[in-house]
Amino acid sequence: MITFIACPREFVSPYAVVQRNAILSWKRLSSCKNIVLCGNDGGIKEFCEEHDLIHEPDIKISDSSVPILPSALHHGYKHADKMVCYINSDILLTSDFDKTVKSLMEKFSEEEKMMVVGRRKDIDFDSEIIFNDDWERKFLDEVDEKSKKFNETCVIDYFLHTKSTYDGVDIPEFRIGRFCWDGWLVHNVISRGLFSVDITNTAPVLHLNSPYKESGKVVDWQALQRCQDGKFNKSAARGCKYVFTTNALFESHLEGGVCFSKR
Repeated sequence: MITFIACPREFVSPYAVVQRNAILSWKRLSSCKNIVLCGNDGGIKEFCEEHDLIHEPDIKISDSSVPILPSALHHGYKHADKMVCYINSDILLTSDFDKTVKSLMEKFSEEEKMMVVGRRKDIDFDSEIIFNDDWERKFLDEVDEKSKKFNETCVIDYFLHTKSTYDGVDIPEFRIGRFCWDGWLVHNVISRGLFSVDITNTAPVLHLNSPYKESGKVVDWQALQRCQDGKFNKSAARGCKYVFTTNALFESHLEGGVCFSKR
């Protein structure tokens, strides 16, 4: 069973609906043990109370109030047994994720250090999803297939791993969402020879589009690279020298309903 860890933005428009849809999709998964939302931005506490989620308000943040990765993981791990998934709060998961992960877990021990990631498809969707038994079919019928576009292989939004995967690893104080941190996590696992797989083929996840913001202002993604936190991440990742994309990973494939991995 998976403990999901996330650091949402403030629950205001346009992020409130996006985050609500994404986070509640995780809760519908049969593999979901619990969900830990980190941070103390407006609305997080109330959202956790309304939907019976775990709230960890006291994580470390940067001078620009951006959550710091190792602190979020530390607080989330307290509520996890073995499987953990750090995930961005605008990523919607469907039953394909459930099926793929369950198939993989049948092949590998939950004690084994490993990493599962994948690419996302970007979509525009700003209506509240009604999460009934038929929500997934209705949602996918409503979303225009032509509007789903894969983002770059360097953009990674979730990291499913065992709780022990980063034991003894000094993770830099990466600012979440400010580049390099995601590829660094992948590189670290690969460089230690641990099992790692890209499950895009069997479980593409959906990114619900919303504007980038820095210091309260809407900006483009290049501005996030140039900001103080972006520069810190690049320096912490040694100028991106130690950053990998999903191209470096094994890929997942389904054969007879069973997931396996190959390059």
